Amino acid sequence: MSVTKIRRTYVVAIVSMLALLAGGYAWYWNFAPSARVGRACGGMLPVDDTLAMSGKHARLGGQAGLKLSSWH
Repeated sequence: MSVTKIRRTYVVAIVSMLALLAGGYAWYWNFAPSARVGRACGGMLPVDDTLAMSGKHARLGGQAGLKLSSWH
């Protein structure tokens, strides 16, 4: 194998990994509940408290286990 072919392979691998990382980063910030709530309320409401009231977990989007009594 020639040196230029090896370099080209490394460049393609690095560019591919960077593209995957950038895509994952963009996907997380577009679909993470904390990012969505933060954009929706424009900083007027605290994100963690708003997510806790909705029953969503701030980082993973799962259920936080919030239970409200019927007398509230």
